[in-house]
Amino acid sequence: MSQHGPILGLIDLIGKNDLVVELGVYRGDSLDTILSNPKFLGEYIGIDLWQFDREIYANDSRAMRALIEAGSENAEPICRIKEEKYKNCTLIKENTHTASRHFPDNSIDFLFIDASHDFESVINDIESWYDKIKFDGYMAGDDYYSSGVEEAVDICLRKKRKIKVHTRSTAPGFRASSKGHRFWFFKKRRP
Repeated sequence: MSQHGPILGLIDLIGKNDLVVELGVYRGDSLDTILSNPKFLGEYIGIDLWQFDREIYANDSRAMRALIEAGSENAEPICRIKEEKYKNCTLIKENTHTASRHFPDNSIDFLFIDASHDFESVINDIESWYDKIKFDGYMAGDDYYSSGVEEAVDICLRKKRKIKVHTRSTAPGFRASSKGHRFWFFKKRRP
């Protein structure tokens, strides 16, 4: 199973998937996981700038090493090939915060946040996209225990909105991810 394999388990929880949006596509690992699933007939939209700010990763040598080893300069061309492969895939090259303006409120079944992992960026992604999620839809993200992610999720969702956020395998049907790549998610409820 790839590191993004658990996304498949979350999508299975949703049922009918009309629209899945991923913030931070990188090389398209989760794009492949989602779109290669024969049960998924919905639409996938991936949003990324494919610009890697070395300052953001300066304090995380593991993440910086992974970017360098993966050849991050090839990430966008790799994704564009995948976009051609899947008919229900659209990639948007835009800042994740401003891209939210293209989506009406209550329009997304599943949003996966895996863009910049610094505190400010995660806060901005959650705030920019929260209203775009349908009631009974999901918001999820990667690397919960990374610097900035856990704090942003806790402040934005647990404290501000009083939302129960699951991590790893705290909900039925959710498969544990590889160590170091802890996923977080919640189901949006009606007020």
